[in-house]
Amino acid sequence: MGLITSLAREASTAPDLRRPGMAGAINALIERLPAEAGTEETSAGLQRLLEAGALDGLMDEVGEQPSIVATRTLLNLGYPHALRVPPERLVAMRRWELWSLPVPWLALTATLFFAALLQLSFVTMGHEPGRHWPPSAEALAGQAPRPRTGLELAFRALGPEFVASGLLLANGLGWVSAVTLGRGRKARPWVRRGFAAVAALGLVLGTLQFAVDFTGAAVGAFVSAAGALTAWRMLRTP
Repeated sequence: MGLITSLAREASTAPDLRRPGMAGAINALIERLPAEAGTEETSAGLQRLLEAGALDGLMDEVGEQPSIVATRTLLNLGYPHALRVPPERLVAMRRWELWSLPVPWLALTATLFFAALLQLSFVTMGHEPGRHWPPSAEALAGQAPRPRTGLELAFRALGPEFVASGLLLANGLGWVSAVTLGRGRKARPWVRRGFAAVAALGLVLGTLQFAVDFTGAAVGAFVSAAGALTAWRMLRTP
């Protein structure tokens, strides 16, 4: 119980980026209390924390509040501990159960739509595969172009349109997941991980395409990665 108290005190003054992780650790400790401590000790300790408001204002990455977890744990202890839960805590838990995370669908849609337009523009207007941009030292010196690498041949076989279509589809599926599943406290982190994966994939593919002079497609991949990264940030738990 002392560890929970100290963590709660530290989390109340921690930076915003650290607070969700610390709240998650507090939630895990509270859920393990009944198995690690006696029922009376657990009940008394959680009631003290709730009465002091030590857990208020904290929320983990999936929107779970330590005060709600403590209230639920007290209820699960059964009679007579459940009867000691203050009525306002019961009301707060019921409201939390009905609450869903907001999704900034308009901003999300606009971001991914314009990212898709820019990506398609760069792919369509981009330089031809194998053409250096800016011109390579060999081209400026009038020398013969370097031999094509296996990576360049692989991208030429796939075509920049294939890579761009895959990134567009991934961001599109991410948008569908965000507006349908993103409201759920449990599903939101998985939606965010999906956008983070698309961003990482876009950066990797963009770097590889840029290395073999698929410049337009590379910039398009970077734009797609930027759109996914922006969507990931938009879906942070408030």
